[in-house]
Amino acid sequence: MAYLSIVTCLILLSSVYPGYARPLHVRNPGLTIREVKERSPSSPQAHLVEAYRKYKAVLPDDVATALTNSLVAASPGAYDSRYLCPVTIGGQTLNLNLDTGSADLWVFSSELPESQSSGHTVYDASKSSTARPLEGYTWSITYADGSSASGNVMQDSVTIDNITVGTQAVELATQVSPSFQSDTESSGLLGLSFSTLNTVQPIQQLTWFDTAIQEGLLEAELFTANLKKGTTGSYDFGFIDQTKYLGEITYTKIDSSQGWWNITTTGYQVGSDIVRDVAMTGIVDTGTTLLIVDHSVVDDYWSNVEGAQYDTAQGGYVFPCASPLPDFALRIENHLATVPGSYLNFAPIDDSTCFGGMQANDGIGFSIFGDVFIKSQFVVFDKGNSSLGVASKSNVNATSSAVFFTNIGTSSSSGAIMLTSSTTKTTVDTSFTARSMASQASIPLLLTSPALSSSSSLVHNASSGLSPSSSLTGSEADTGVGSTSISISTPSSAATPITAPPSTPSSTTLTSSALGAISTVGAGAAIGPLIPAAAHSSVSTNFSAN
Repeated sequence: MAYLSIVTCLILLSSVYPGYARPLHVRNPGLTIREVKERSPSSPQAHLVEAYRKYKAVLPDDVATALTNSLVAASPGAYDSRYLCPVTIGGQTLNLNLDTGSADLWVFSSELPESQSSGHTVYDASKSSTARPLEGYTWSITYADGSSASGNVMQDSVTIDNITVGTQAVELATQVSPSFQSDTESSGLLGLSFSTLNTVQPIQQLTWFDTAIQEGLLEAELFTANLKKGTTGSYDFGFIDQTKYLGEITYTKIDSSQGWWNITTTGYQVGSDIVRDVAMTGIVDTGTTLLIVDHSVVDDYWSNVEGAQYDTAQGGYVFPCASPLPDFALRIENHLATVPGSYLNFAPIDDSTCFGGMQANDGIGFSIFGDVFIKSQFVVFDKGNSSLGVASKSNVNATSSAVFFTNIGTSSSSGAIMLTSSTTKTTVDTSFTARSMASQASIPLLLTSPALSSSSSLVHNASSGLSPSSSLTGSEADTGVGSTSISISTPSSAATPITAPPSTPSSTTLTSSALGAISTVGAGAAIGPLIPAAAHSSVSTNFSAN
């Protein structure tokens, strides 16, 4: 039997895919998880070091030195360092890091010495009625800096939300090095990469995700990550929740030959500059905090930030905390995946200097698209179709992008023009096509935009001169902080008017109360009632786009 699962995790934290022409509706609402605050790693630089350790890369001298030169320890929860989710193993619930960059499910166990498990919630196999040992099986992970974890292997039931895998390999730590011991909020890791990376010997074991697929527990062979900045995020298994993204999902093929969710991006953009045709191959990794890309790209980005410099003492780029940061976008197929500049302000080093959320991959050999990137997008990990999907999200407020409106269709029943805006921009032009019903005298405009808030003002200039396939143009001008003005108008040559334009332009102003109930469209709102089909008439209102 196939199930759908929603796991809500808190921080410590261009075509529609044909397989989902009919959406997979959520049958089980899932649960809400309390927020967990991480205390480790103790410095921003430690997150960069973790990436090198994980991928067994030799630390550059500057990065190694920076770890010992850290000025202050970061406050707990001051930045998005981990996304932990509750996982129940043999009836015992532990907070685990869901990691798309590894394939082991390993936990702190009661078999660890007290000196190594102090402060952690541990798994005790003797308290589980469903646990049984895998005799002769062991696991071991060793990193480039010499840190390690190892132990024995059990089989037990593992539940994430409402999906229970009855016989899952669970790796019990009997030894962990000090770097793992300090992270007391996390009780281990649940890998979501491909099972070929699993470290169990003598026979590799399946990941929880692959076991769930094998047992027929998922409606589709995919999961999605909807991580967020500074608040709760979620993972969904077996279905795609269409309320969690805007527009369409763009898919790109993955290369899983090395066991990772490996993709190739074809370009990047800094702020509103042109997109540069620079390809980068990298791993989409929820278990890595930072965005780690080619040195030349990192240099280009930080050259656009006043006061930014590479600091050898810190092992990476730092900048004055007060300096504004431009957005950064990666081109994936025909989608520009925009990371807001605010996301690239990772953490303070001192009262005036901050550590960048984007750093160079020197010595690693490939890029790592970590949480700084992932939390800016809705991400689909589609194993069944060997692809990875990305879409814009409603909770992400970028300040500049080449992407503005996307026409997501026309309602055949109402003739509604449905637009979605994923970002704001100082000035941008776009076009879309509206198809109206011959008997309809007015056209509603349905707009979704995360950039709009209760202080935003929407101005629509609508014309009645719509032919069945008239082309309209729109433009946007930033009218101030938190305010966006959008203007839509038809060309004067539009044929076959639905109603004759009045001799004098009319104007209608609607307040929030006049709108009545605002129906949700994605994460935005539907503007209604219908926009009057009068020449150059306008409708303005204030509304909240949550």
